[in-house]
Amino acid sequence: MSASPANAADRPPAGFTVSAIVPTYNRAAYLRETLKAVLGQTLAPRELIVWDDGSTDATSDICAQFGAAVTYRRQPNAGKSRALNEALKLAKSEFIWIVDDDDIPRPDGCQHLYETLQSSQARIAAGSFVRFHDDGHRQPEIARTLKPPSYWPDLTTGTALRHILEECFIFQPGMLVNRSCYKAVGGFREDLPRSIDYEMLVRLALHTPIAISNEIIFEQRIHSGNRGPRSARHAAGDMQARWVENDQKAFAKLKPKLSLDVFEDMFEADSHDLCRRAALLQRGCVFARRLMWHEAIDDFMQASMIARNEPLAPIEASILKRAVSGKYFPTAALEPEVANRFATLRRNGNLARVLAATLSRGMAWRIRKSFQRGNAKKFAALSRIAYQIGGGGAVIHGNGNTATSSSTLRERSSHRARSIATQLVSQ
Repeated sequence: MSASPANAADRPPAGFTVSAIVPTYNRAAYLRETLKAVLGQTLAPRELIVWDDGSTDATSDICAQFGAAVTYRRQPNAGKSRALNEALKLAKSEFIWIVDDDDIPRPDGCQHLYETLQSSQARIAAGSFVRFHDDGHRQPEIARTLKPPSYWPDLTTGTALRHILEECFIFQPGMLVNRSCYKAVGGFREDLPRSIDYEMLVRLALHTPIAISNEIIFEQRIHSGNRGPRSARHAAGDMQARWVENDQKAFAKLKPKLSLDVFEDMFEADSHDLCRRAALLQRGCVFARRLMWHEAIDDFMQASMIARNEPLAPIEASILKRAVSGKYFPTAALEPEVANRFATLRRNGNLARVLAATLSRGMAWRIRKSFQRGNAKKFAALSRIAYQIGGGGAVIHGNGNTATSSSTLRERSSHRARSIATQLVSQ
């Protein structure tokens, strides 16, 4: 992909317009650099809207320095979602580019997103990012150590929709969205102080294909500042607990949209039963990675009653291992009710025992890592959880041997999914 619109073929059509939106709250220390980066794009946005969520620092002064280049609006503190929803009403362009107030778009970020749209004919484009840690001493850019994302999946395997449902790896500064998509799925949820970007990403991905590029669109700043609206502020160190809580709230409301058809479309096989079983395991995996154990076990239980004489396919074993490989995981024993439900699952036949044991074995890397780091408390807790899930089923034989499976089950890749899918743009 070209880095700049130097060639006529690369230039956007006259009707292609972008509104950049920067919601902000008390980030004056970072905001100037963000705004300069947005205004310095090789493909310049038609307008730059800064929506101030009641900042008490020098945010308004920073914006005033940019004159007419920045459209500045201010509201009483109500949270990022309210700021975004109000700014979306004000935006005039066909495409929307939301940029966080502490991140830094690359000079050709918007250009790359435009080119991704052009090559895919999608209505949403997304790209990658790099990270850097800000120690609070205002390091010059040359001194920053840029690192790749902590998680970026292999998008050549499985649909990108599956990857999005399992983990949030795409962020707003790396997305260019046709405003009609926001209108179709509704506004940002104002009842969530966290996880609002991810919740919106899931709704968008379920609504329309997203063309994903591996190009780096922006630099993500990692810092120790407070987060959230004034009514729900928390330190960076508390983020995981808040993310878990709000991811669970988000997915609880998304459940009606996560029909089994969405997941069946991720697989193909000679037998519909095999696709349905894999779909149940995959949906259970999504819930398990949010620590929504009851929803996950419901799906695992249903899956264990389908095609009972057909061993787990390697694809299904991979799904189960991913179910316990998310960034969230308990550090203490499971609640008794959850542990009892896993015990009930194991009593549901040989396939169910294999399923539970495969989940348990998927935790091996976590247990090994805690041992290698000498974290005896975590090692003991994770070992306990593995036993609560899998019981004593460490050795699997008979119908449970996935190595001898002759299953025709295959996982669709993004370009082969039939309906609700997300595309990968090859570089």
